[in-house]
Amino acid sequence: MIYIKLKKKPESIKELLTLFFSSELMDDRRLNVESYSNEECTDIQCDRNKLRSFDDILELVQTYFPSAEPKEVIHDLITLDLKTETGRELYPHLGDCSTINRIRFLYYKEYHYVEFCNIEKRNSKYSWKELLSLLEINNNSELEEYVKKHKKKNKECLVLDL
Repeated sequence: MIYIKLKKKPESIKELLTLFFSSELMDDRRLNVESYSNEECTDIQCDRNKLRSFDDILELVQTYFPSAEPKEVIHDLITLDLKTETGRELYPHLGDCSTINRIRFLYYKEYHYVEFCNIEKRNSKYSWKELLSLLEINNNSELEEYVKKHKKKNKECLVLDL
């Protein structure tokens, strides 16, 4: 299980992801806050501002939302509407990392990734190709369209909720 310091349990996966990716660097990206291996948040699992694996993100989400499935998590992860403190929109940054030997994720100022179908799975439970195929996304242009479509829906819902 992976925990983060919270004042109260988030009401949704998107709220949890927003809190988890709330560390800003240089007005062009958002990375994670510190995470912990215990509920008391005294045993550091990973420092802030690291490249986080999808496996860790899924484990974090399932700590707070045990029934969450990878399809739901990848959808919420790539369609999260995050901005920098100056209002710059951020986008999913899919890649892999030889240091942690897994696929990894962050939010960045622009779409910036190699063809996700060519990214190695490494020691991850899933590859980006496997995860995005759950959403019927097969290439980078479909990924960008999916993100735009669902971010737009999210904004429309927010307007309707006001």
